[in-house]
Amino acid sequence: MFGRHRGPQTLVSFKAGKCSQTGTTVTPDARKGTLILLKDDDNMLHLQWMDRTSGATEDDFILFPGAQVVRVDKVVTGRVFTIDLGGRNAFYWMQEPDSQKDKDEDLIRQLNDNLNVNQGF
Repeated sequence: MFGRHRGPQTLVSFKAGKCSQTGTTVTPDARKGTLILLKDDDNMLHLQWMDRTSGATEDDFILFPGAQVVRVDKVVTGRVFTIDLGGRNAFYWMQEPDSQKDKDEDLIRQLNDNLNVNQGF
């Protein structure tokens, strides 16, 4: 009779820390986190960062067409990537084990593929 409430659908999720930016300097936050790309009931895409220790969601960005995740190649001491939030960037760093770092590009591709498919590209 009534539409069934599905709740948010997780599209991609993996271990990642967040970074802060001051000027041109990006500094990693040492906390353990999870980066989640999800689609809500209104088909809006959200990029969320959740602290794995407290369970608190600290970042919840609604993504719009044109958003893209890109690896930051200038960083050689870590595995950092950024997402354009329309006028500013959010930076994150991979916390998946180093033994799995060959999968970093695959995770970034999964994010971008889901952004493109779910935003009508």
